[in-house]
Amino acid sequence: MAQSRGKLIDELTDNITGTALASVNLSAEDRVLARHRVRDAIAAEATGAHRDVVAAARGDEDSQFSAYLTGARQLQQYRGEPEADASPARKLAAELVAADSLTSGLPKETIPHAEDYIAHAITFAAEAEARKTAGGPSQAPAAAALGAAAGPAGPGAAQAVPPAAAVVAPPVAAVKAGPRVPNELRGQRNGGSSIG
Repeated sequence: MAQSRGKLIDELTDNITGTALASVNLSAEDRVLARHRVRDAIAAEATGAHRDVVAAARGDEDSQFSAYLTGARQLQQYRGEPEADASPARKLAAELVAADSLTSGLPKETIPHAEDYIAHAITFAAEAEARKTAGGPSQAPAAAALGAAAGPAGPGAAQAVPPAAAVVAPPVAAVKAGPRVPNELRGQRNGGSSIG
């Protein structure tokens, strides 16, 4: 039985944050905030990468996946067929492809490339977000300040602190990393909502 999408995202989040932050001295609050940011990056990139595959399935030859697929097929002549793996990123990509009638109906030889494309995109985005956390300043003071700004609910009431996921949002001007494809194959991806 396939794992649920949320569980796969959580597993991938744990793997990436655990590896990236294992040797970093972060407070418990910063670890929680980092995990939320990495999870959000995975969900957003999975949606964007899947949308690229859908666009290609609809015949959009200018989609980023169409360019990736052209390059992947050229490399396949030298490297052979892409191999499936059991990583959480690949499982999530396979679930996304299988769950959509447009992508599940792709030619059999294209499906592994679609799964590779989505898995690479979400792993790259998540690792980039985790690296920012590992090298950046603490986010806990900002989170605490937002919680304090909410103030008490009434006389003698305990101070209301919003959950960590509501406190830290990704920066609006953040640059989304795409899958690891050569620069000449990169295109523009439209933004979209999260799957998480």
